[in-house]
Amino acid sequence: MAKANAVLVWLTGLAVLIAHSAFGEEPASLAHRLQFCTIRIEVTKADGGHTGTGFFFSFATAGKTSSIPTIVTCKHLIEGATTGRLFFSRVDSNVLDQAGQPATVEVVNFERMWVLHPDTNIDLCAMPIAQVLRESEQHGIYLRFAPLDESLMSKHEPDPDLDVLQQIVLIGYPIGIWDAANNFPISRQGIAATDPNQNYNGKPEFLIDAACFPGSSGSPVFQFNEGAYLTKGHLMGGSRLRLLGVLYAGPQYTAEVTLVVRSIPTALEQRSTTNTVTRIPTNLGIVIKARALLEFEKVFEKLTPPAKK
Repeated sequence: MAKANAVLVWLTGLAVLIAHSAFGEEPASLAHRLQFCTIRIEVTKADGGHTGTGFFFSFATAGKTSSIPTIVTCKHLIEGATTGRLFFSRVDSNVLDQAGQPATVEVVNFERMWVLHPDTNIDLCAMPIAQVLRESEQHGIYLRFAPLDESLMSKHEPDPDLDVLQQIVLIGYPIGIWDAANNFPISRQGIAATDPNQNYNGKPEFLIDAACFPGSSGSPVFQFNEGAYLTKGHLMGGSRLRLLGVLYAGPQYTAEVTLVVRSIPTALEQRSTTNTVTRIPTNLGIVIKARALLEFEKVFEKLTPPAKK
């Protein structure tokens, strides 16, 4: 959790909108709205610069009467980070489906700002951003906040609408690529390579077959259909969106052709020229199941002071 001496350093060019409801009003399409749920994260560590993906998520408080706005990403991205840059978006109206220029917030003591997942084996962390939103308002600055939440998760376990070969979409910043002019991420498609209803190797995870490159750590993974789709063997019309999980790692081959599993590295990672180990992605990614996110609620409940009567 953030220490008292953590300092926020604001950069210039911030003039954006805070949106307290998911995705805003009257969007062009569901697919278009998904571009606003992620945020590019750049960090500085002792070995240089790194980049990764975060996404906005609202956690419900006790009693479900209010919510805690956060950014969620992978622990391995923020570990050892001295400073971080969060690329919000610039919008000039209350219409959230328009493109926006980056609105960059630089945070020092960056690693201290994050709450780690209570299960040390789960590579997730969350950064409460209510303070960031409040301080921006005090300076006449508004930050676009388009969060995901529990309502986008499956309400059934196992979910009869999920199966192996399920089409999936992941959104993020692979090898640091993004639409910098509009502050849009990169969207990619794939399939579920293992059954999302089962725990892969006994962990609350499943495998996807997609191009999972460095910088994709922290990417939200969705079941997404727009138009017509099959469910339980029946053809359905309309749109379907479910948050299935968060990409965090993937098997890779080394130059010695030894299969290893490691956290998906960050795009700006610097390597020594004398390092002869070459890692080759297998186009497989390991996804933490979405419901693991809900374990943060208990942590935030302990950290949040009780409401005054």
